[in-house]
Amino acid sequence: MKDAVAPFLKEQGVTGVAYLKDAKQDLAFIDRLDPAWSGAIPATFLYDREGRRAGTLVGAQTYEGLVKAVVPLI
Repeated sequence: MKDAVAPFLKEQGVTGVAYLKDAKQDLAFIDRLDPAWSGAIPATFLYDREGRRAGTLVGAQTYEGLVKAVVPLI
């Protein structure tokens, strides 16, 4: 499974950082991304153009909600 992730992401045009979580390391994964994050999913982590964390959206989001959160970062 792990060996299939990188080719799939490349095929999809993903160019940023991607994380593959080990099911046995939930807390370490959560703390690595954001110690304040509860681990609830879905979760969207927003970054500005300089790569700085600009926000976190937890739970399902509407298209309009995502646009409202992302457009100021562009």
